[in-house]
Amino acid sequence: MINLWPILQGRETIFREIQVEALTADTSFALCAQCAALVEAVTPFNDERVPGVWLEIIEDDVNGRQLLRLIEAQGFCDRIWQIVSDKTMLGELVGDEYEFDDFPELGPAEWPSYLLHLSEQDSSRVCDELVEVIRLECERLNIQPIIPDDLSDVFGPDEEERRRLYFRERLQIDLGWRIRKNQERWMFYVLDPVDGGVAVNATPRSVQARQQQSRQQFLAALLAIRHFASSVDSPFVDSFDFALHLATHAQGELAPDLNALQRSDAGRAPDDWSSVNRFVAMFAPFAWGADRLLGLAAISAADVFGGMGSWNDQEFSSEDEVRFHSVSEALFDALNQYYDALVSIKT
Repeated sequence: MINLWPILQGRETIFREIQVEALTADTSFALCAQCAALVEAVTPFNDERVPGVWLEIIEDDVNGRQLLRLIEAQGFCDRIWQIVSDKTMLGELVGDEYEFDDFPELGPAEWPSYLLHLSEQDSSRVCDELVEVIRLECERLNIQPIIPDDLSDVFGPDEEERRRLYFRERLQIDLGWRIRKNQERWMFYVLDPVDGGVAVNATPRSVQARQQQSRQQFLAALLAIRHFASSVDSPFVDSFDFALHLATHAQGELAPDLNALQRSDAGRAPDDWSSVNRFVAMFAPFAWGADRLLGLAAISAADVFGGMGSWNDQEFSSEDEVRFHSVSEALFDALNQYYDALVSIKT
């Protein structure tokens, strides 16, 4: 069954990250008028949300002297020495994910001297636990960790990155703008028409020419990646075949004849055509023709890029790997160009 909604999925992340950078830099986020129907404001449910406390090791090799400098910079080092000198207290604080079989048994007064002479190799015995104790104590005190300037490339994040992390977290929960979705997220994002239309500097002829040009580029990229997928026995051949079938018939301003289209591809799984039928029915109020409807359906069928289990999650020999990257890049670029031509201009 093809998935007909992820065309904007990657763009949602980009849209959020632009807002993250604007908030981090304390500048305004500009929302163009053409996007007004595609997004919705998020109502904050708590404007006084406390930022999370972040502290992690950036540099792989950390020595004891650096750990000691970090601890002493916090202003509550006596509390830290007390915690790490009591394995019961330490375990209760940091949780079960840490094991203390190799953790040194030292008194509070012995820790500074111990760390001062600890090598990078031996510091792995205590490094993660000490950093987590600092983070948790800062969280309890509702303060951010203090990282000395000369250790900024060893421990992080810095203040700017903390702001970035905070706003990234907020934007995923209760802040900013997000792309609107319909009630059935697995189908497609809603693209509501803007009342009065969208003013554009493009003639119908130039719009049509751009759509046809991008469609030809998309078809060429599909043929190339389909040929490669077949040569390496990839399971994604079927997806490319369906995308080719849809894109080949993505022409004309009249609504597509889906029954005739399905008869010409009789071997196709019924669920695939059920998805296309629902997609076409959902966009019926827009009175789009086969050029747009089947073009967008073809784009969705060809969008096999992603994470685990996707087209990207395949491995090939060195020679095939070069071809893999070449055809993948060509399709990804053509897919986005075609999508942009189909939906970014109101005709």
